[in-house]
Amino acid sequence: MSTDEDESVDINQHDNDSDEKCNAADEFEDMREQMRRGHRGVFNISPGAKMDKITTLRAAFTPPRSPGVRLRGIRSELLERRIAQIMRQILIYHSQV
Repeated sequence: MSTDEDESVDINQHDNDSDEKCNAADEFEDMREQMRRGHRGVFNISPGAKMDKITTLRAAFTPPRSPGVRLRGIRSELLERRIAQIMRQILIYHSQV
């Protein structure tokens, strides 16, 4: 090969390298943009659609049920009511004096 051919090959190689770098930079920017804003159409065909209000956690949740039996006895409830009544009477008496 002559030196003219070597120079033309080097120039072509340089053009190819710079084109590949530009394409790689563009692909990197596209990939970066997709990571930032998400890829359109991956999860949803229409990006303007509203999201569902229910999640899998909410759908699986069941509210706690009452045990169906008394947790406190009748006497303890009556005692608590009587003490509250006595306290009210004491407060009313002291507020009038």
